[in-house]
Amino acid sequence: MKGGHADGPADDYLAVRGAPGVWLRGERAPVGPVHGTGCALSAAITARLARGEPLEAAARGAKAWVARAIAGARALGKGARLLALAPERE
Repeated sequence: MKGGHADGPADDYLAVRGAPGVWLRGERAPVGPVHGTGCALSAAITARLARGEPLEAAARGAKAWVARAIAGARALGKGARLLALAPERE
């Protein structure tokens, strides 16, 4: 569950069936509304899982990647900013 549209920190919660959940803490970037963050997060988690990463590591890595993309978000017109997707850092 992502918390990007809530007030306060940009924390997300990783719920795992049959196991305790994990809070994924984050800081809110002062860039205003950004479009596509949830889709990008789910795609990044999926890609990391496909590479063989464990679920929690995949979620943490994906969250860090999306946070970098949000920090570099670009305004194109009058709507929400678009993510600036950068290559994954190893």
